[in-house]
Amino acid sequence: MHFVFVMDPVSTVIVDEDTSFALMLEAQARGHRVDHCLASDVGLRGRRVVARVRRATMRLDRNEPITLGDPEDIDLVDVDAVFIRKDPPFTDAYLWLTLVLDHLEGSTLVVNDPRGLREANEKLYAHHFPEIVPATIMTSHKDEILRFVSDVGVNCGIMDQFASACGVENKLLLLDCRSLEWKTVPLLENVSIVIAAPIKHVPIDATTVHMPTAISQ
Repeated sequence: MHFVFVMDPVSTVIVDEDTSFALMLEAQARGHRVDHCLASDVGLRGRRVVARVRRATMRLDRNEPITLGDPEDIDLVDVDAVFIRKDPPFTDAYLWLTLVLDHLEGSTLVVNDPRGLREANEKLYAHHFPEIVPATIMTSHKDEILRFVSDVGVNCGIMDQFASACGVENKLLLLDCRSLEWKTVPLLENVSIVIAAPIKHVPIDATTVHMPTAISQ
């Protein structure tokens, strides 16, 4: 069989943790062809879904778990399955990828279903189960966020919450503060990191908070 994995660059793969790598390695062991491509490598030619792929070879090597062959342009209707394995966040590019792969319906199996990825948002879908979800809000209004933080008594900053919600064991979070895009990057072996963060957290009064003052404190 012929599988295509749409995922992040192979340099981000961690051998002992990455489920995409485990799937690819097992598929290879069973004699299937495994190709790799980025979301940006998938496109349309009319209604034909095409991709620029590279044949992947997997091995249990922490330094280079996946090696890629030369690029090859293929029609995804000719493969047996496409695996969407790109990591969050769900950006515009991720949305466009799911819309493009919708055109494979009825011809090539896509895992997970593109419509499901769009409609069962990893952050919002939990709101369908309020009986098991802790106090949560979704809003773009700063005053509501500050009031919520004050009400639930979270003595932490926005970066603490970001790290708690998006952090992955043995990976670093790389955040571009200009675009607010982020991704996880592998933590290199035999590297020591010292973090000096002399920050004093102060209680937030949602009605009178002045962020520059809070930051200076």
